[in-house]
Amino acid sequence: MSPHRITRRALLKASATAGALLLAACGPRALDTPVTQPTTPPDTTAPTPVPATPAPKEPVKISMSTFGAPFEQKLYTDYYIPRFKDVAPHIEVEFLAPADYIADIVRLSAAGEPPDVIRHVGTQLEWAFAGIVAPLDDLMAAAGFHADDFYPETWVGSTFKGEIYAVSQSPNFLGLWFNPEAFDEAGLPYPDNDYTFDRLMADAQALTKKDASGNVERYGFVQDWAAAPFIIGTWVYSHGGRLLDEAGTKPVFDSPEVIEALKNMQTLIKEGWAASTAVMGGVGSIAWFTQGKAALFGQGTHMASIGTAQADPDFRFIGTTWPKAKVKAAVGTDVGFCLAAGSKHKPEAFDYLSFMLNKENLLEYWQQLWVALPARKSVFNDPAIKNIKGIPEFSPSLTRGEQEFKEKCQWQIDAYNMGMVYLDWNSPWLAKMNPIIQETIEAVTLETAPANPAEACKTANEKFLQIIRDNPI
Repeated sequence: MSPHRITRRALLKASATAGALLLAACGPRALDTPVTQPTTPPDTTAPTPVPATPAPKEPVKISMSTFGAPFEQKLYTDYYIPRFKDVAPHIEVEFLAPADYIADIVRLSAAGEPPDVIRHVGTQLEWAFAGIVAPLDDLMAAAGFHADDFYPETWVGSTFKGEIYAVSQSPNFLGLWFNPEAFDEAGLPYPDNDYTFDRLMADAQALTKKDASGNVERYGFVQDWAAAPFIIGTWVYSHGGRLLDEAGTKPVFDSPEVIEALKNMQTLIKEGWAASTAVMGGVGSIAWFTQGKAALFGQGTHMASIGTAQADPDFRFIGTTWPKAKVKAAVGTDVGFCLAAGSKHKPEAFDYLSFMLNKENLLEYWQQLWVALPARKSVFNDPAIKNIKGIPEFSPSLTRGEQEFKEKCQWQIDAYNMGMVYLDWNSPWLAKMNPIIQETIEAVTLETAPANPAEACKTANEKFLQIIRDNPI
């Protein structure tokens, strides 16, 4: 068993099995797409009774909140909400897009006016701890929700005190992107699912290209060193470390495995094989990579769509799963939907949540935006995911057919099917820990006078411990 499969995973798996039996016995009420629809031959010996016309349902108004660019919001206002009205005409959905999203959700909740359906950005456990969002277990059971169709780790990342508080839309997790032209030039084989971290270090050195004066023309590797939790999380997990212990209550950021991960980060910078934050200056890491200034790039699933939009049409890049150091692992930051604890219409709100996250609508979400593959098995194993349409003038489409899909998107399916995506980096304290994690990585990856990784990890771990003491569960 992987060292990252936490104890509650076993408990969750057992409860999920029992839940699946319960759901199989319940007739589905909500608008979740079934995975299979068993059929029974009709009894032709008896007349089929004409069902009574159901009484009209009382009109209900609910609200939903989300974030993102205007073109992404149009997916909800122009697609989801009108189509939901067709299947649930008695439910009116008001669309909200708060400007200061997280702060506004907290403020509206405190005022007793929360949106009924709330899109989270990896904040589901923090909000569960604060009492902002409600457990979903009873609603899922009553609705016949197909929980077993989702990648199991999504439930681990959304479970607080044994109850589920969110349903996943699309986790973003770290992958390894590379410039095949640079590998061809150096005569090196392309990275694939069997690529190791030792090879990454060796290739980063071999692919670093300097001019006659010793100035670096192309670095071997680049990433956003301290920007996203899933980046440092993946480095830590792939080296066999963790942020919290398996019980999820004690920080272990000062373990030898975490220190080794940070030492490897520091080595890439010190040896001049990777572009540091200072070297990149104001140029974003995606632009740095797509301009040919680095051969290898650690970035999330969104690189497929955003990188394609930013890169010159002639620039070819390929993605693969993150390399194994000690563990084959990629940490994800999930995005999904919760229900407000203060909602007065939870069953109707859950109907809308289920509708947005059914197979058909998750496929549409992926085909238009393709920033992160939904963690629903019937979606990521459906050939229709190759039909990426994009959004004209905003989100690109695939122009080279299945080959381009294979190069930019297949690795995400592989990661799910390999069981290497972890979402238990999340915790109720993560928002308070993230600034400390970022400060630690920034200090360790400085080009001049970088921090000692062991000392930096020890200091960070002491701060994490104090956060947990100050905010007991």
